[in-house]
Amino acid sequence: IQSMYRGHQERTAYHKKHSAVIVLQSLVRGHQARCVYARECAAICIQRMYRGYQIRSWMTKQHHAATHIQSMYRGHQERIAYHKKHSAVIVLQSLVREHQARCVYARECAAICIQRMYRGYQIRSWMTKQHHAATHIQSMYRGHQERIAYHKKHSAVIVLQSLVREHQRRRQSAAVVLQSAIRCHLVHRYFEQLRTATIRIQALIRGHLH
Repeated sequence: IQSMYRGHQERTAYHKKHSAVIVLQSLVRGHQARCVYARECAAICIQRMYRGYQIRSWMTKQHHAATHIQSMYRGHQERIAYHKKHSAVIVLQSLVREHQARCVYARECAAICIQRMYRGYQIRSWMTKQHHAATHIQSMYRGHQERIAYHKKHSAVIVLQSLVREHQRRRQSAAVVLQSAIRCHLVHRYFEQLRTATIRIQALIRGHLH
């Protein structure tokens, strides 16, 4: 009985120790599992925080890069717009200067044309005056020459008429002296001579007149 009781007690104690060991093992394993879980949760939290930091750093870098790219693109666009405006201003200035140069050239050409026309008008007026003066001088000179020629011809005609009259008077005096002696004989001859003389005198008079 004692041996059986002692065996029973030993088995009971063994079972208690075994149960206690199992409980202790379960507690240790639970503690270890909780420690592992805590470490895993801490690692997950650290990883999550690190990944968040990396994402925030990447986002910050991307934001700075995007801002820099935008600023560079905007600067490029501004430079393109400035060059376009500068080129347009240069083209506009060249057009304005060309227009001003054409206006100045047109005014100079108009002034030169007006000066040429005025000088031509002055020269034509001077030539017209000179022509009228020369024509007037020529007409006066020709009138003077004609008057001199007329006076010369008139004087020659008067002298010729006086000579003819003197000749006729002398012939008539001679005829009167000779009429008493040789009237019948010389009547016909005297008439012929008188007619011949008259024709010659008329020819001379006509020659002087012409």
